[in-house]
Amino acid sequence: MNLALCNDVYGSIDPGGTIYIHLFGGVFGVSTSWCYRNPRSEKDQKFAHASFHSNLFSMLGTMFLWIYWPSFNSALLDGNSKHRAIVNTTYSMACSTIGCLATSMLLHKGKLNAEQIINGSLAGGIMIGASCSMIVSPFISLIIGFCAGVLSTTGIHFLEKPFYQYLYLHDTAAIAWVHMVPGFVGGLVSALIAGVTPEREFGTDIKDVFHMMGPGFDRSNSTQGGIQIAAIFTTIGIALGSGVFTGLTLRIPMIWNSPIDLYNDKEFFKFEGGDHDENMYIDEANDSDHEDNFYKHDYNKKTEKKGEAAE
Repeated sequence: MNLALCNDVYGSIDPGGTIYIHLFGGVFGVSTSWCYRNPRSEKDQKFAHASFHSNLFSMLGTMFLWIYWPSFNSALLDGNSKHRAIVNTTYSMACSTIGCLATSMLLHKGKLNAEQIINGSLAGGIMIGASCSMIVSPFISLIIGFCAGVLSTTGIHFLEKPFYQYLYLHDTAAIAWVHMVPGFVGGLVSALIAGVTPEREFGTDIKDVFHMMGPGFDRSNSTQGGIQIAAIFTTIGIALGSGVFTGLTLRIPMIWNSPIDLYNDKEFFKFEGGDHDENMYIDEANDSDHEDNFYKHDYNKKTEKKGEAAE
């Protein structure tokens, strides 16, 4: 419904889904989580941490997403618009990776935080999705990407915990700082670029970039910029309303009963050697150096096995 309204009726431009996908999904997910408010979430919060192995696999998945993201943003485009989208997305993601790496090292005294890198390196592709076909200067895409990486990393580092403590907003996968905020800022950037870029910069490709501009249409740049703003707040309204409804619906016991132990894999998976050891998660939650705890835990387990074999 949101896509049909914004794209077909308004005529807004968003080839990479910055507004239609990431902003909508981020607002929907955050509002659903806030309205659901599982009462046992605080008690089981010690399990809501990624292990060393899960971070490694996530990093591998991030590499694939990073490589293919330019094709995501350009899949629906043709001609010069497609080429611009590929180049601008690549530049933006390269700079978002640099931005999040530098910011993470500054925040952790020279060390890198895996979760921040996994999320921040993709923020550039999300933020530039709505404007990737409009940008005619690579310098702009570089700035957008760098700002996206810094914004995502600092948001995760400084605001994720306060949001949970004071607003009871639980965000397991940092959706607010990877999708919602970059999606909102990316939408504003698309409105600015659409409003100030002269039509002559696109030449005969104007209709490939803006479907309701060029010969046969009387829409101006400033009008198109306003349409982008309208699409942003329409998306927020629809996502917020549907998210609140979903969150409140999930609180009805007859519709959804949450697992006994939140964030604990042993309820759904069988691991070799018995149930998954909860102490690994507890140790990791009490120390910022997750890898050190993991190796200590793994070493102690091997030592215990050798002692049992000797007996």
